[in-house]
This record gives sequence, structure tokens and C-alpha cells, in this order.
Amino acid sequence: MSTRCVVKIFVNNCPGIQYYHHCDGYESYMIPDLTEILGKSKNNGIYNMDLFKTTVEKQGGYEEEIWGTSHGDLEWMYFVYIDKFMKTVYIDYCKVNMNSDEYSDIFDNPENHADIMKCADENGKPLERLQLDIPDEYYELLEKEADKKEITVDKLINNILKEAIKSGKLEEIIMQIKNK
Repeated sequence: MSTRCVVKIFVNNCPGIQYYHHCDGYESYMIPDLTEILGKSKNNGIYNMDLFKTTVEKQGGYEEEIWGTSHGDLEWMYFVYIDKFMKTVYIDYCKVNMNSDEYSDIFDNPENHADIMKCADENGKPLERLQLDIPDEYYELLEKEADKKEITVDKLINNILKEAIKSGKLEEIIMQIKNK
């Protein structure tokens, strides 16, 4: 029996393209396949969606479909996130084994299911994703600062944490958070 999956591409956290893959949907095949496609979809360090589509067509096995199309026989789901600067990618994926009625929530809201997701970078290297619950007003400040530096908010937070570790203030920050 074929191992079916769906691949959803998000650009700047907005729905982009959805593909159905009829066979070989397990992670040991799909992660290398997706990373190869992503590698061939860069032009001067920037991801190009037209080049991505052309590469997917050449790779074969993918059927582009209407966003939100559901299948009752999926075993894996892959969510490819490309940042708004078209420079950074990460891939969330999970085994689902559900019928179409049961997985509609995870299908449309993958961030609600981070506890069951695995994550890989654009080279297929496993990632541990830090899930932070940041109040909107602080997130807006982080977004403005990230835009100035032309980096993602995740990268900015990572840089802030690195600086806190370097300066020896990380423990102090953690203690302040625990005391709130």
C-alpha cells in the first residue's frame, strides 16, 4: 500500500501552495526529497516560488491541488515555511493516521499541534523549535526590529538569547521569568 502525504507551502506564514504526494510519503523519503527541491529553488540565495514549482514538476510524484483539499488516506503531513525575505526555510512534519474529518484542525492550524510535530531545516537537519508565548505588543516590537535587520523574528530571538548567554545574564533573565 502507498504511503500518502500532503505538503503545504507557507510564505510569510500565509497559505501558498499545496501538493498531494501519492506514495513514499514517509519522512525518510520526503525530507531528503523536499530539501533537494528547496536546494534547486534558490536563485542568488533567495527562494523563488516559480523555480520551486518548476523543480517540483521535474521531480515528479507531486500533484498541485487547491489549498485545503482533504484526503481520507493520509499518513504524513509536511508544512514548509519560507520567511517573508524568502531566505529561510524550516519544515514541520508529522505522522497523522487520521481520516479527513479528524485532521481538518491540524491541516489548517499546524501551529496548534507543535507538540506532535517534528522539525527540520532546509538541509533536512532535525531542529528543536523553541515555542515562546510572546504577548502581541512585544511581538510587534520584535517584528519591527527584525524587519530593520532583514531577519526573521525567530532569528532575532535567537540572537538575543545568544547575547544573553554571552553576557552571563541568561540565568538572571530566567529567574525574573520564574518570579513573575
